Amino acid sequence: MYKMYLLKVNNVVISTNKYITGYKVAYIDLSEDGSGRNAGGTMRIIYAADGEKFKLSITTKPLTEEELVDFFGNFPKGEINIEYFNPFTGTMKTGVFYRGDREIDINFIKNNDALFNPFTINLTEF
Repeated sequence: MYKMYLLKVNNVVISTNKYITGYKVAYIDLSEDGSGRNAGGTMRIIYAADGEKFKLSITTKPLTEEELVDFFGNFPKGEINIEYFNPFTGTMKTGVFYRGDREIDINFIKNNDALFNPFTINLTEF
């Protein structure tokens, strides 16, 4: 069941009103070696015993420098404990994730205040 938030990172709720405009969940099936097409073109897939992982893609609204620093402070290098809404089951799920590469660009600077364009951060389950 949805808990009034989509994402909690290391026990900190990431505000959808303050930061998030897009939320995408990829449900990834993992297969073992030997899966794939053989010479005859027949597809064979062997799912790994722990064969499912999740990837979250979080898109922000335009952020000020202060908001940007605050937002990224929630996503440290290494293991990140995340509770997230799983739309496939309609429930909250927890997992350990790592962050992907980050790329930011500035929309404009006015009176020494920067506004950064929306960006997406990818979080992939270990």
